[in-house]
Amino acid sequence: MENFGAVLKDIRISKNFRLKDLSCNEISESTISRFENGITKLSINHFY
Repeated sequence: MENFGAVLKDIRISKNFRLKDLSCNEISESTISRFENGITKLSINHFY
């Protein structure tokens, strides 16, 4: 089963979004990158 981080990365790239476009005060660009690459986990609560 593919992890959600990889799916998020595929969608982000297909929509021409940068990591900076998804980051916010609560989630940094580096955290999103680590999540996309399966290095760390994020709670779904971070996306709302």
